[in-house]
Amino acid sequence: MKRIENKENSPISEAGNPELTEREMEVLELAGHGFSQKEIAERLFLSTKTVDKHIENIKKKFNINKSTEIIGVYTCIKKSKKFDVKLLRQYGLQIFFILINLCDGGIPRQ
Repeated sequence: MKRIENKENSPISEAGNPELTEREMEVLELAGHGFSQKEIAERLFLSTKTVDKHIENIKKKFNINKSTEIIGVYTCIKKSKKFDVKLLRQYGLQIFFILINLCDGGIPRQ
């Protein structure tokens, strides 16, 4: 798993998203990969209560209230895009990912 960097040249700063602490970035990265709060706590050697607090802080900073929206935040940061909660709520997660260029050249045919 490639780490998201939180330095001066960070995609977060470039994309105009709120600054996150290093620990919040670690929690966000694992949450963005679909790990549960318990799994995140085990991987980072934290209590689940501490992970819950980090997730709460991330949600406040990005003005989101659903855990699924954290995946949108994570994806935007990885794509060096500004997270837009209004766009996410208007179109939903699936179309939101398409709008931030997550797909490479279209939808695969079956």
